[in-house]
Amino acid sequence: MKTLLAASSHYTKAKQIMIDHLKRIARTTPLYGLYQRHYKFRLEYSLINKKPITLSTHQPSVIHYTLNKSASQYIKKILRQCGKAVGYQSVHFADLAFNSDFPYLSLRTQAEEVSYMHVFRPKGFIYSAFGRMTAPIPNFDQYCALLVIRDPRDILVSKYFSRKYSHPEPGSKGGKRDQFLEWRKHAQHSDIDSYVLDQKSLIKGLLDEYRLHLLTPSPSTLILKYEDMTGNFESWLSALLAHTQIEIPERLRDQLIKEHAAMRPVKEDVHKHIRYGRPKAYKEKLKPDTVEILNDYFSDELSIFQYSPD
Repeated sequence: MKTLLAASSHYTKAKQIMIDHLKRIARTTPLYGLYQRHYKFRLEYSLINKKPITLSTHQPSVIHYTLNKSASQYIKKILRQCGKAVGYQSVHFADLAFNSDFPYLSLRTQAEEVSYMHVFRPKGFIYSAFGRMTAPIPNFDQYCALLVIRDPRDILVSKYFSRKYSHPEPGSKGGKRDQFLEWRKHAQHSDIDSYVLDQKSLIKGLLDEYRLHLLTPSPSTLILKYEDMTGNFESWLSALLAHTQIEIPERLRDQLIKEHAAMRPVKEDVHKHIRYGRPKAYKEKLKPDTVEILNDYFSDELSIFQYSPD
């Protein structure tokens, strides 16, 4: 049995390596650039180029903020499905940046980012997902904002395994792939305790940005917890839909609930994007001394976002 499990794990890893390799080859072809510009990211390019876009709904645009390793891709998919049912158009600038030389908006200087503020339109769009706070968006009070968070200690653990094993590599343009490979090399040459301690200031900085520049000036922002999503998905989904005022058909709601139940991992697999997803994994993965350091370091954030300090 152990031999079969080991063989299965090696097969999964080899399969992912081959998929990533084929994707990298595809991204280098001229046809892929045309596919991106004229099909996959045509909406994003239309917004960048200030083109008129016909709206199917005039409900307030939704902006989804989060932290990486807080189910951002999964929640983006949920928002896209729900929004499509009522006429929203979904915009994914982070995906565009990942697959091209277009810059990550939130990683530019504020002066540079301001030059892209025209891509935000207050009605009819879902902007998902931003992994850190954006520059001030004009008329932000007209938007529906939500922030998805996760226990920062679990984020650090998940980030370690993702960087080391499972996260796909970005396209080669814009230097993003070279930078990612450096990050992966760092994780591969670090034990988990030293890695999370080295990365802790980055997560704290992101949480502080959200607290100061999103939650304080915009207290109506809905805070959704990753842990609530995994623990009681139906209630979590209801809160999301109530805040965004998106009324979906009952059939779609049932479909989302069934899909969520089916995708939950039965056991941990470090080579899969959805590795495990259980709250408080840091208690199993980290040394007690490391946990104590993190508890102290994130004491303010744990209190503000109502996470247990144990």
